[in-house]
Amino acid sequence: KIEFPHGSVLLSGDIGSGKSTILLALEFALFGIGRGMLSGESLLRNGKNEGEVEVDIQIGEKNYIIKRTLKRASNNKVSQTAGAVIVDGFQKLGMASELKAFILQALNYPQEMLKKKSLIYRYTVYTPQEDMKKILLDDKEARLDTLRKVFGIDKYKRIRENTAIYLKHLREKRKLYEGQMQGLDEKQIEIEQKHKELETSEQAKQELLPDFEEAKKKYERQKSRLERLEKQIEEQNRLKTQLEINRKAQDEKIEQKARAKKQIEDVDKDIKETQEKLPSLKIEKPEVDLDDFNKKITEADNKFIELTKQIKEVEVKKDYVEQEKNKILELNECPTCKQSVPEKHKAEIELANNARITELAKNFDTFSNEQSKAAGERDALKKNLDLIKEKDQQYRLLLQKKAHLESTIKDKERQKEQLIQLDAKIKEDVGKLNVENQEITKKLETFEKVDMQRQKALLEGTRDKLHKLEIEKTKLDKDVLNISAAIKSLRKEIDMKLEAKERIKNVNQYYDWLDKFFINLMTTMEKHVMAQVYNEFNALFRDWFNILIEDENVNIRLDDEFSPIVEQNGYEINLENMSGGEKTAVALAYRLALNKVINNIITNINTRDLLILDEPTDGFSSEQLDKVRDVLEQLGLKQVIIVSHESKIESFVDKIIRISKNDHISKIV
Repeated sequence: KIEFPHGSVLLSGDIGSGKSTILLALEFALFGIGRGMLSGESLLRNGKNEGEVEVDIQIGEKNYIIKRTLKRASNNKVSQTAGAVIVDGFQKLGMASELKAFILQALNYPQEMLKKKSLIYRYTVYTPQEDMKKILLDDKEARLDTLRKVFGIDKYKRIRENTAIYLKHLREKRKLYEGQMQGLDEKQIEIEQKHKELETSEQAKQELLPDFEEAKKKYERQKSRLERLEKQIEEQNRLKTQLEINRKAQDEKIEQKARAKKQIEDVDKDIKETQEKLPSLKIEKPEVDLDDFNKKITEADNKFIELTKQIKEVEVKKDYVEQEKNKILELNECPTCKQSVPEKHKAEIELANNARITELAKNFDTFSNEQSKAAGERDALKKNLDLIKEKDQQYRLLLQKKAHLESTIKDKERQKEQLIQLDAKIKEDVGKLNVENQEITKKLETFEKVDMQRQKALLEGTRDKLHKLEIEKTKLDKDVLNISAAIKSLRKEIDMKLEAKERIKNVNQYYDWLDKFFINLMTTMEKHVMAQVYNEFNALFRDWFNILIEDENVNIRLDDEFSPIVEQNGYEINLENMSGGEKTAVALAYRLALNKVINNIITNINTRDLLILDEPTDGFSSEQLDKVRDVLEQLGLKQVIIVSHESKIESFVDKIIRISKNDHISKIV
């Protein structure tokens, strides 16, 4: 954990102790890792899979806590993960790119600089030691491109390049429009000819229309008349057919009437013959009724059965009494009271049972006599049953025959009545047919006599004439339609060619303005801005160098491409031929001048009072180190962080943070 107070701070320690790593960790916290700027592999300790950094900074009146982490994958590649920013107690989570955009906005860096690898921070706040000398030794064009990006002047070059691309696009469009415009004159002549053809066709159509309409009306009249005559003939044929049908129906009715009359006569004859048969039937009712006789037989059977039942009951009772008498006579001891049975008592019981048996025998004889008598009466009745049945059957047959004759007479009379009604109905129908035939005959006399062949021939002639006129009219309509479509297509094509002609005019105007004026204007503006930047940059660069190197024989300046030009004793010398301290002085002066110019151009960024110098005095003599103190005082910044292993710098900074490294682990002493 390191706290950087306001004023000047020195990160002191031996070479390789980890001083620069702290500055890289700070840059990582602000902007994350980036291709060509800062890699995760340069930050994460070997052998570790994860690492993190947290920076607490004050931007304006707000406090920001930034947290970022690194993670090593299985392929040993180190990448950044999601992080967080806490602003005045409120946390915002986000991916690495989201956090970078948030921080850049908080630092108030220009919007167009957000995608330029944090160049403003690299050249106004912190430049790694090797990167500052690299910009001096880079190719001139590469250095100019870098400075254009840093100063925000690269937009003029991009505008020129984009304009050149757009001019190429305009040339292609002009070539396209020229191709679209070809044949404009021929199309205009063709459309005039089409207008003349259209006028001729429409005039011919107007001349044809009266004849066509008259022929059409005449055809409709003749067609209507022919249809009416055809309907009349159709009706006439229908009436003739109906008349013929009616006449046939009349003949059938007359024949039917004759048949009905014959049938009436036959029915009368049948009725008379049937009526003559009735008196010959002699029907006498039998003296004995069969049903009554059957009842008597049933009663005799029932009486016989009842007597048989009574005889059976007497036999059963007699057998029971005899069995009881025998049991008592054989009994010596009472089964109930277990006392001996006296002989006197047995004799009394025997006497009583004998009397009962005698009575039952008398009853048996009586019932047997009555049964024999009943059987005789029953048998006598059954002997007469067949005779009575025969007489009853003859009687019933005579009754049925009489009823049949009477029913036949009634049926014949009803048939006769129906035949009489049918005869009357036939007579009525024949009368109606006569009336209908008379009406049909009158209608047939009213029909007009027409020569249908002649009417059809007239209609055919009119239709042929109409068809020819219709073909001619259709042809003219088609001509008008085709010519109109051709004119419409030509007009559309001409309009497109005229539009292409107008676009060529506009493209030429844009092209001439961009090619002859706008590109030159951008070049002039770039030169003007670059000249202003150059003058300020060159003056500051010379001032800082002269402070660091007090040698009247050595003069330094920037050429038009912002390359340092060193002259010694009136001769220009190569930067590579200068001593290590002199090279460091050139790089530091260049770095400080660059910082000052950028802060002057972009006045509202929130890092203008912060400067971080990484080993700015490499190769400096003791006297030159003293000059560094003067430079820092002239800068007048709120916070300056210096990384150096030079102990003399400790004498002119406000605070010293010492860093040591033991067993590959850096610590604050």
